[in-house]
Amino acid sequence: MKKGLGNNPLQNGDPDILIRSTEGQTALADAKPGQMAMVKPGQLVPKSMQLDSLLNERLRRYAYESRKKEAQIIREALHKYLAENGF
Repeated sequence: MKKGLGNNPLQNGDPDILIRSTEGQTALADAKPGQMAMVKPGQLVPKSMQLDSLLNERLRRYAYESRKKEAQIIREALHKYLAENGF
């Protein structure tokens, strides 16, 4: 029996199981550069961004006081901003 990570044996002795176990979980992995990915409306897509410390602190305080998640506040604000600018 072949071993996987730690003391977990690999199923069927297939060494590629460690890689294949995560297939199908990323919606954008199949998209080629320069092409639109097939994403369903309303489906959340992971994004990463950096905020300055003052903006981050304001966001955290507002999220705490309004009992919303920071990501939801950013989504709502971005949606409003894009709608106001015709997008």
